[in-house]
Amino acid sequence: MEVHDKVVGPYFVDVEVDFFGEIDGNAYVRPHGILNLYGVLTGDLHVQAGGCATIHGIVTGFVENAGASVEVYGRVGGIHNHDRKYPTIVGYSAAIGAG
Repeated sequence: MEVHDKVVGPYFVDVEVDFFGEIDGNAYVRPHGILNLYGVLTGDLHVQAGGCATIHGIVTGFVENAGASVEVYGRVGGIHNHDRKYPTIVGYSAAIGAG
């Protein structure tokens, strides 16, 4: 499913979503949910165990990886990994932190 809208969070992902718009607030990827973010998230992204997120756009807050498949190729405010078995993959062109 493709989304090109501006939405107010919390935003929950339970299926595969290609998101090109803006999420104003936090987003949550639940188990079996898949988020491909090409737009902007002005909050934190929480990815639960069994979920999947690939960030090509911008997350102004933190990415919370609770044992999921997470890849960052865009810009994020920070990353918190909660399970050593599932580290967040950071691409060469990714930017982590303010600025």
